[in-house]
Amino acid sequence: MNWILLIIAGFFEVAFAACLGKAKDATGIIATYWYLGFHLGNPMT
Repeated sequence: MNWILLIIAGFFEVAFAACLGKAKDATGIIATYWYLGFHLGNPMT
């Protein structure tokens, strides 16, 4: 069970890191969508 949680947490980490990287390059409403994805992928925010 712990390995499954670790794998799921890894997916969340990759998701919010990718969204944050894309948001830095985007402008306008697209950047807002990437930041929203960042917040959805990061359960701590």
